[in-house]
Amino acid sequence: MNIATKTAAVEIDDDDYEDTGLYHFIGPLATLPDLEPGAPEPTPAEHAHHVEYMRRRDWAEVEVCRVEREREREERVAKLRLDRAIADAARKGDHVKVATLTGKSGWFPPAASNDNRKGGSAYPGIVSSAEFVSGFVPPDYHLDGVAQAGFLYALTAGTGTGKTAVLLALTASTALGTALCGRDVRKGRVVYFAGENPDDVRMRWLAMAHHAGFDPADVDVHFIAGTFSIPAAVARIGLDVERLGGADMIVVDTSAAYFQGEDENGNTALGKHARDLRQLCTLPGKPAVFVACHPTKNADPANLQPRGGGAFIAEIDGNLTLTKDTGLAKLHWQVKHRGADFAPLFFALESVTAPILLDSKGRPVPTIMAVGMADWRPHKACGALKDYSAKALAVLQNAGGCLDEDAWRQALYAQYPGDTADAQRKRFQRARKELLAAGVVDEEDGTFIAGQAGLVPPLSCPVPVLGK
Repeated sequence: MNIATKTAAVEIDDDDYEDTGLYHFIGPLATLPDLEPGAPEPTPAEHAHHVEYMRRRDWAEVEVCRVEREREREERVAKLRLDRAIADAARKGDHVKVATLTGKSGWFPPAASNDNRKGGSAYPGIVSSAEFVSGFVPPDYHLDGVAQAGFLYALTAGTGTGKTAVLLALTASTALGTALCGRDVRKGRVVYFAGENPDDVRMRWLAMAHHAGFDPADVDVHFIAGTFSIPAAVARIGLDVERLGGADMIVVDTSAAYFQGEDENGNTALGKHARDLRQLCTLPGKPAVFVACHPTKNADPANLQPRGGGAFIAEIDGNLTLTKDTGLAKLHWQVKHRGADFAPLFFALESVTAPILLDSKGRPVPTIMAVGMADWRPHKACGALKDYSAKALAVLQNAGGCLDEDAWRQALYAQYPGDTADAQRKRFQRARKELLAAGVVDEEDGTFIAGQAGLVPPLSCPVPVLGK
C-alpha cells in the first residue's frame, strides 16, 4: 500500500495492520513522543506512518460511537417489534406463542367471549340443569354489597364531583384493609393507572397518607403514570402484575385518557374500548376494576351514562355514579348494576394539605380528599339547605356530630380558604341559623349537636376534622 504525504511516499506492508473488526488499522511503527533523548530524528517515512496512525485512531473512536448508537437503535426496534408480537398473539388467544415470546409460562390474557368477531365463540354444547347450576360461584365482594371481585365498573360523574378523590379513598381502604362508609373492603394490592393527571393524583395521595396516617412509601399500592394502549400492553401488564404477586383492585383514571379511538362518543369504538378494559379483570388476583368515566354531553344528573352510552354499558358489570347531594358526594348506581341494590354511600370532599405539599415559594398547596361518611343518611329537610349550610352540617357530622361553636366555626372556615374574615363570619352565621331553624341541629349550652330529630346517628368510627 502506498501512502502519499507531503514529505515522502511510504510503502507499508500488510503486517503493519491490525484487524479491529471494523477495518484494517495501521500499527504505530514509530511513536514520536516516546523517542529516547539523543535518538535520531524519525525518517520522513516513519513520520508519515505515525501521522496516518493518529488520523485512523481518531477515526476509530468516532466509528465505535456510531456503531454503538446503531446497536442501541436496533435493540429499541427489536423490543418494539417484540411488544407488538406479544400483543398480537394475546389478542388472537395464541397462549403458546405468548409464553414463547415472553419466556414465561404463567399468566396470559384470555380471549374475550363477547368481542363480536364473525363466527363468535365455539359452541359449548347442551348441559343439564344440574350441571348448569353446579357452576354457581358465590359473590365475592371487594366493597361489601357494592362491587364484586373480577367485575368491571364505571364510576361516572361530571368534572369536579370527586371521582379521583373517591377512588383514592377506596384505594387506601383496600391497601389498609379498613372499612369505607361503614362497609367492609377486601384488603389487598392496588394498581392505579394515573393517566389523566398523574401530578394531581400524586398530590392527593400524599395528602391522604398524611391525614390517614400511613406511609406512602410502605403501602401495597402501585402506580402507572401516563397513557398508553392498554390492549397492546395487556400481556406485559399481566406479567408485571404476576411478578407483584397479583392485584386485588385496579383503577383506570380515566377511560378517556386511555381511549385509543378517534371518536370518544362513538358507540362501536367505545364498546371495543370497554372490552379491552375488561381484560384487566382477568389479571392475576381477579381484581375488581374501577374506571373513572366522563358522562355523555349535557348529561342529566338523574341519567348519568359514560361516553359511549349503551354500547359501553353493555360491556361492563355496573355503572356507579357520583352526584352532589346536600353538599356531599353521593355514590350510587344508574342504568345497570349486576347484583343486589345497595343504599347510597356519602363522602365529604375536604380541602386539605400536607407538610410536604408546598409550592416553590414554600406556601401550602391545597388539594381534595374524600372522607367516607359512615352511617350518614340525608334528612328530609336537607334537600332544601343552601350549599354552605349543607357543608356546615357535613363538617359537624364529620366531627362525630358534636362541636362547640368556636370549633365548628373554625372547621367551616377551613372549607373556604382565601375568603375574607367578614365573609367567613357571615357564612357561618347564616348556616347556623338555617340548620337550627330546620331542626337538623340542636344547641345545648353552647354545644351544637347533629343527629337530632332522626337526622343522622353518630359515626360508627371517629373521623378527624380535616383542615383545623
